[in-house]
Amino acid sequence: MQATISAVRNFCEWAALQGGDTCSEFELALSVVEWDSEITLPEPTNPPVADWHLETACGFSDEIGSPARAVADAVLADAHLLRWFDMYEHYDDEPDMAVFRRSYAYTPLIGLDGPLVCGELFMGISLQGPDIYYPPHAHKAVETYAIIGGTGDWKRGLEPWTSRAPGDLIAHPSGIRHAMQSNVEPLLALGFWTTDIDSPIVIVRG
Repeated sequence: MQATISAVRNFCEWAALQGGDTCSEFELALSVVEWDSEITLPEPTNPPVADWHLETACGFSDEIGSPARAVADAVLADAHLLRWFDMYEHYDDEPDMAVFRRSYAYTPLIGLDGPLVCGELFMGISLQGPDIYYPPHAHKAVETYAIIGGTGDWKRGLEPWTSRAPGDLIAHPSGIRHAMQSNVEPLLALGFWTTDIDSPIVIVRG
């Protein structure tokens, strides 16, 4: 797990230097996380989506030596240590959400209940299987994403769909509606919340 935490820290240091609307969030992550603190290993799990798609998603990362590739390689090396969770149990009677839930999982890295404890943000890795639509959703938390492996399409608010690739950084201001669509490749992403880390996520219909 230390390999993944170290790679994520290095990625945040790189991302903080890229400018743009995610720079301050990566700077905040670097400042509030006690990166050298003790890591508590969770009981690992290996859900079908990880068993089927994690190695493939990591293989579709950026060029060797890039910050995104370093995270992908570390996640793959630590795969046997990761505990994955699904989401949206209360939406499982809706057919599109049932399909989504079978092909999506996330593993916490940093947070109140993460392997690396921090009370000021939540950070984790998400994995979305190929050809899976993550419907529009919103939350009060300010969120930042970084694509680690695979390519997909992203939509924020009223903006058009935009293709995203490894190394891309994406800002979600508080309350903005956003959606994701993976294509032929599974999608591996680093995501974190820096405000309202206990706020709920709401699927937005209509």
